[in-house]
This record gives sequence, C-alpha cells and structure tokens, in this order.
Amino acid sequence: TNQQHERGGNQCVITVEFPFHVVSPPRNVFPSIRFCSGCSVFQRSALSAECHGIDARTRCFQKEMKTMMYLGLDENKVQPVVKGLAQLLADYQVFYTNLRGLHWNVKGKRFFGLHAKYEELYNDAAEKVDEIAERLLQLGATPENRFSEYLKVATIKESGNEPEGTEGIETVLDNLGNLIKQERAIAKLAADADDDATVGLMDGFLAGQEKNVWMFVAFLDKSYKK
Repeated sequence: TNQQHERGGNQCVITVEFPFHVVSPPRNVFPSIRFCSGCSVFQRSALSAECHGIDARTRCFQKEMKTMMYLGLDENKVQPVVKGLAQLLADYQVFYTNLRGLHWNVKGKRFFGLHAKYEELYNDAAEKVDEIAERLLQLGATPENRFSEYLKVATIKESGNEPEGTEGIETVLDNLGNLIKQERAIAKLAADADDDATVGLMDGFLAGQEKNVWMFVAFLDKSYKK
C-alpha cells in the first residue's frame, strides 16, 4: 500500500492502492493507514471524491472482491451447481411449509408421535434451507427469498392440510424422493466441477434422508414404491 498524507488546514490528500474498492475500511484490517480527524470514508471513485468536505484522491484497481476469487473453482463449471442448488432451495422451502401444515393439522390415534416427528422434520428442513442458501452465497450467487418465486419453479407441490390416516407420511416420502433425486444430481455436477464442499453438503443431506425413508417405510409396514 502506497500512501501520502499531508495535513494543511482542512485539506488532506490520500493516495492509496487497494486490490478492491473500499468503503470505510476498518482500522484493524488496514492498520498502516493514517486518517485525518473526521476523514475515514473512501469513496468508490477511482479519481477523486469528497469526504466529509475534505478532498480525497484515491487510486485503486477496478476489481470487485469476490468469494470465488479464493475458492479455486471454475465459475463456468460451477454454474450448473448453482442452478441445481437454486432449484433445491425452492423445493426445500415448499417441503418445509408442507411439514408445518402436517405438524399443525395431524389428527387421529398417532397424533402425539406424528406431531413430534413432523416438528423434528421441519426443524431439520429449516437448517437445510439455510445451508443451501449459504452455499449459494459462497459460490457467488444470490439465493431467492420470495415464496412467490419459489412456487413458480418448485417441483414439490403445496399440501399438508388435514391429512387422513397415513396420507401425511406418504406425502413426506414423495417429497423426500424428489429431494433425494435432486441432491444426487447436484452431487454429480459438483464432483465434475471439483466442488468438494457442495458434494459433502449433499452427501450429508442424503445420509439422513435415506435413514428417514427407511423408518417411514417401516412405519407404514408395507413396501413403498412410487
């Protein structure tokens, strides 16, 4: 970092080189930089800008700081992974909402067991939603948060109101089968892109879901085939 700092009246001149644009750089990150009293904001202009009424001249490289710069992944190869994760996020959000409906509206002799199980499942789904969204951010994407947009692309359909008998569990099995298929496909795409972190994330999802499928099939006491 090259810097020149001259104080004269209310004027200061600052010449700084950074590998990216900086706005209000924290002092603990750039401890070698000296600031004028009341002058700590670097504007995005590469030529000049006003800073609390003080002239500032800032030179910096015209380059945005991106997470992908440091992950060692090929952005073009990662794009199919991002697309798959975005689809998975939409379906997981609908799955989560379905589970809330099942939890609220379950009735019958198995109420206590199923009420608690659906709560366990929707808490797990909520954690997975967060993990998917954060992985999208790590890969340089912006995760969708509008439910109206999820419904436009989701392959899992809304359900969960007043399920009868074993209908709720069968709905969960159908939804899990959908998610498992997507996760396997994403894991393959991620492996092709050398995206080991996404592969690991999908593998972790699959391990728990496959166990749940086994237990739900046993609960229904019949061979479940779709």
